[in-house]
Amino acid sequence: MESSVIGHFDFVILAGAYGGYGLPFVPGAEGAGTVVECGEGTEALLGVRVQTMGVGLWAQYAVAKAEQVVPLLDEISFDQGAAMWGNPVAVLMFREYVKKGGHRAVVQNAANSALGKMFIRLCQVEGIPLINIVRSAASAETVLSEGGENVLNSSDANFLTDYKAVCTRLNATIAFDAVAGDMTGTVLSGLCAGGVVYVFGVLSHQPSNSLQASDIIFQGKRVEGLGTVVWLGKKANEEKQQLYREIQLSLSTLFRTEFVGHFPLAQVQEALASYKANLSAGKVLLHPNRH
Repeated sequence: MESSVIGHFDFVILAGAYGGYGLPFVPGAEGAGTVVECGEGTEALLGVRVQTMGVGLWAQYAVAKAEQVVPLLDEISFDQGAAMWGNPVAVLMFREYVKKGGHRAVVQNAANSALGKMFIRLCQVEGIPLINIVRSAASAETVLSEGGENVLNSSDANFLTDYKAVCTRLNATIAFDAVAGDMTGTVLSGLCAGGVVYVFGVLSHQPSNSLQASDIIFQGKRVEGLGTVVWLGKKANEEKQQLYREIQLSLSTLFRTEFVGHFPLAQVQEALASYKANLSAGKVLLHPNRH
């Protein structure tokens, strides 16, 4: 392993919010390195620079299935490649749901996050009207500086009124919820009839609630879960490779990731603290084989 990402998903796993990970286990869900040993039938990967995802990547060496590694283009660094799975794949997943559902406008919360900023850039390129929800004035300024439009601060007294008004004006019928908790019901309440909220994160560390029965019964609205691992698992290998190529070709522009720190593996505690202190600024990289 050359570069291993520290991101929000890792914190959720460490907190036990997703379950399914018995102790002991090695954290680390995405990273990049060089194949130094391979099993029968995968000899072509020996010596190849790859990105991989799964668990156990905060380590000097990791084991991955052949279908879980993506060869990196020559111009892609280990640092860039390490972060090409999580947020970029999620953004492309969002795009598919928007287009296949024929939605005219979209809502996202945590819009000042690294993922939120990436989705803003994609919507600008694709010409998709996007409503961006944040929870502070400072975060609103950050989103505006990224070129985000329709920016709403959930801490404002008139937030709900303004939110419902802009959803009606743009005919927003789909939302991607990274927060969960009370925010799920709030986001659902503003969508137009037939709208759907896809919960894909749990930044609040609380269950989705505050749903209004009238939204569900009389407005035909619904809430569903959404995960990149499940979504990607339904794709044929050829389609996956096309997605990965699209991501790599735009890793320095549309799918760029900001890194706020680089640490050796021995300083993982300092790395975790650095990430927590700069949650919206970007991700932190561990370099397990550097000192």
